[in-house]
Amino acid sequence: MHQVMKAYGDDNFAASRKDDVEQERTVFREEMRVLKDLFAGYN
Repeated sequence: MHQVMKAYGDDNFAASRKDDVEQERTVFREEMRVLKDLFAGYN
């Protein structure tokens, strides 16, 4: 994820710390969990 943001994000992301990436992963996973719950039962 860090490599992708470095490649496609702005220059400021390159200076981000590992903690920032972990926090972003946590938020992303929570958003995916919400979407999964919203679409539960759909085929």
